[in-house]
Amino acid sequence: MKRALFIGRFQPLHKGHISVLQDLKKSGIDEVLIGIGSSQYRDTQDNPFSYEERIKLIDLVLADRDDIPEYIVFPISDIHDDALWAEHVKSSMPKKCEYAVTGNEWVRKLLSEGGFVVDAVNMVIDIDATTIR
Repeated sequence: MKRALFIGRFQPLHKGHISVLQDLKKSGIDEVLIGIGSSQYRDTQDNPFSYEERIKLIDLVLADRDDIPEYIVFPISDIHDDALWAEHVKSSMPKKCEYAVTGNEWVRKLLSEGGFVVDAVNMVIDIDATTIR
């Protein structure tokens, strides 16, 4: 089974995220570990939705789709320590995975330094969660 890690805040889930998941399926990924970053935050301008609300939204949008891989959602709380972050992600993951995709350069750098094989993905242009919020 080919597995990938995809981390985001999903505040909210949008077409760019779905496009990445579709591309993963096309590339032969069978299962995606969707890590919800900043999982402890809610009711703020940058993080309006709670972890539970984000899971619900993800499940509502992705349920019964055959164009994306199977997925498991899990929380990743912020620890505000770049040196320990990749290990924190690994310890939070429900299954082992050493391959990750991200559109965030900071996440790519930290995961690479933490031993992950990381591919950069291009999110759909003109989709910005800040604008959506």
